[in-house]
Amino acid sequence: MLVANNDILESKLNEANELIGKRDKSDIPLVALALALKAHDGIWSSDKDFDVVKGRFKVWKTRELLKA
Repeated sequence: MLVANNDILESKLNEANELIGKRDKSDIPLVALALALKAHDGIWSSDKDFDVVKGRFKVWKTRELLKA
């Protein structure tokens, strides 16, 4: 389990807002966390709003995880 404090997120909130804020403001903290962490395998979501972050980090769809 990973626990992150607000200091980690705050450094990436503006960038996350630019990426996904216009589509869904509630996704900003998750995108900020993904941007702040150097080593991660991406996020798991079938939400099409995350299509805007492709290329920045991996967005796993459920069907991809079921194949793994």
